[in-house]
Amino acid sequence: MEFNEIVVTWIYPILIKEGFQIIENRKNYLHFKSDNVGITISRNQMENSNMIQFSLGEKTYYSLDEKAVKYLFDKEIKIDAVSPKDFISNLTLFLQGYGRSLLAGDKTFFDKFKDFVHKNNKEYTDHLTKSQILNEADKAWNKKNYSDFIKFINFLDKESLSRYS
Repeated sequence: MEFNEIVVTWIYPILIKEGFQIIENRKNYLHFKSDNVGITISRNQMENSNMIQFSLGEKTYYSLDEKAVKYLFDKEIKIDAVSPKDFISNLTLFLQGYGRSLLAGDKTFFDKFKDFVHKNNKEYTDHLTKSQILNEADKAWNKKNYSDFIKFINFLDKESLSRYS
């Protein structure tokens, strides 16, 4: 059974009960919509990864991954890098249980979800930026260009400098 068939067989009946319809259906990608909630469920075969995203009456969709589930629900669920069958099976249990608040479009819950995603994205971006600055500082140090090294280091906080002590 292909990914879309599995989603339509197992997930779509849950979504129909909550007022969702299929808006788009193409290979390894399905888009569902209710009056106020949008959901995309997809699979990237090249990366062997799965994704589910939610939107509450806006164009921005937020990815629900294992880290978000742990933060929002204090539950462990394997949905990221598992087989399509395991992804759908785990997602089915999630949507029938504690994930119903997402399907219902609970605004307070969505606000918490959006805040988590924004915070997580900021942390990731900050970490990436620090890594890039440290790499440039390393290059300057190795070239004995100490003035550039100091310029790069001045961009960082003291915790980031532990590798130089």
